[in-house]
Amino acid sequence: MDFIATPPGGILPDYPLTPQGDGSHASTIFFPARFCGVEGVVHGGVISMYFDELLGAVANHAPGDWWATASLHIDYRAPSPIGQMLRAIVQPVEREGRKCRVRGQLYAGDVLCAEAEGLFVKVR
Repeated sequence: MDFIATPPGGILPDYPLTPQGDGSHASTIFFPARFCGVEGVVHGGVISMYFDELLGAVANHAPGDWWATASLHIDYRAPSPIGQMLRAIVQPVEREGRKCRVRGQLYAGDVLCAEAEGLFVKVR
């Protein structure tokens, strides 16, 4: 199912999240100048918020479930350019009981900009 995710309050630009058939999901996002950290580069905190939303969306796999972020680790590999379409790939790595570990990568073209891993816990 293809859907457009809009975080509460519209903090991030809208982004599609599309299942790929292999268990992974793909997303694209365009950050305009207002998301700039250093000139021409998306602020790292915005990248972390995007990953938290994406990875959390993949962890929240069943209607009515609520999964909370237990931990989120991000490695920034290259600057994420402002004003350019960025692409993310997200995949669940492990599900065990109330825990779900999810990984993602963010690309500008073929350049890996950031990688993330999150642990999400189903809230009772």
